[in-house]
Amino acid sequence: MKAGRDPAKIDIWARGMMYIADDREEAMREVAGYAVNSARGICELLSQKGPDIEDLRKRLEKERPGLIDDCVRVVEVFTEDQHEKLDTPSSGRVTQNIIEAQHLAGKPQDICEKLQALAEIGATTFATVTYTIVDKTGMMQEISEKIMPNFRN
Repeated sequence: MKAGRDPAKIDIWARGMMYIADDREEAMREVAGYAVNSARGICELLSQKGPDIEDLRKRLEKERPGLIDDCVRVVEVFTEDQHEKLDTPSSGRVTQNIIEAQHLAGKPQDICEKLQALAEIGATTFATVTYTIVDKTGMMQEISEKIMPNFRN
């Protein structure tokens, strides 16, 4: 509002990996390589100081117990040559907790429910990435057939 813009007209984006699979464990290998970025981002953000950061830390721990510790374990073994790659030491430390906190993996119905929850808190666009997905074209085809029809205006 300070900038003179109507908040209702701002496109609010969420970004993460979307991966359709029969179960979340099946998606782990291909999602984990990108989820390392989420772990690094959480650790970087929480390394800052201030009351807002402490409040965020408490809320994260309450909402997703163990997430911060999971992220620290990923960052402990990360080196730049592991950035967005499969089967690295850091991706091997990614947990389901990390994936569920910032990515959408699983059956189409589960993904649609998470997208709806994001919409309910204000997200208007979800951007997905395919960096560590082996069959990028195939996954985008599945997303276009099984997810997108549920959100057309």
